[in-house]
Amino acid sequence: MIGFITLVFALNIIFCNAQLITKFQVCSRSDPDINSCLKSAILNALPVLKDGVTEYGLPSLEPFTLPKFVINAVPPTHFDQVYTNIKVYGFVFSQIEEVTAQITDDSFLIVIKALTGKVQVTSDYEFEGALFGGVDASSAGQCSVNIVNKSMTVKFSGSPQTVGGERYLEAKDIKIIDIKDEKVTFTFTSQDKPEAASLLTKKFDEHWEAISMDEIQKAVGIYSAAFLKEANVVFSKIPFDTLFPK
Repeated sequence: MIGFITLVFALNIIFCNAQLITKFQVCSRSDPDINSCLKSAILNALPVLKDGVTEYGLPSLEPFTLPKFVINAVPPTHFDQVYTNIKVYGFVFSQIEEVTAQITDDSFLIVIKALTGKVQVTSDYEFEGALFGGVDASSAGQCSVNIVNKSMTVKFSGSPQTVGGERYLEAKDIKIIDIKDEKVTFTFTSQDKPEAASLLTKKFDEHWEAISMDEIQKAVGIYSAAFLKEANVVFSKIPFDTLFPK
């Protein structure tokens, strides 16, 4: 969820270099009102990210996709949760509530508070040893998760590195904190074991707060690593002084 924010800044400059500057907003690092400028830049660029920019190797982020992640057994689920073919919808429609930036000639730190009204995650699932009160709900099929009002704070930082006589920005760290969901609902379906899937839906909905927070903590690490890699692919193509001019 979070990589789309990093890509917004790079995406603005990519289009500027393509002489589409009238459609996108550039923020100077010396602007005394840079926080407001960056907030506006993100909001203006989000619609572009919906469809992606194939000529620059940026896929659509609606949905954002992941091949696989595993949630290790933690009560109230005493079994590993294996999810594959994951698609995440909704983040490109986020509201940017606040942006705080500290960008100098040698480093940057940007903190973004965002709220997404509706997030949907679809995937395949495979659970083994899924016991609830002695009843075995082990099964495989499809899972859909609907999240209402997901809020979070994203912190990312880095510094310019000199490559071939030119300085390029390198994002070194991304942190996702203060994650809150107003409501999470789960739906499991399985052609082979429909009763097991129905039990999973019931139990996951009963314990959605504990289950969703456990999944959040595991998934955040995966998202952060992916977003950091994607951001640096883009940053490596754009000089720092173009990305954030003085």
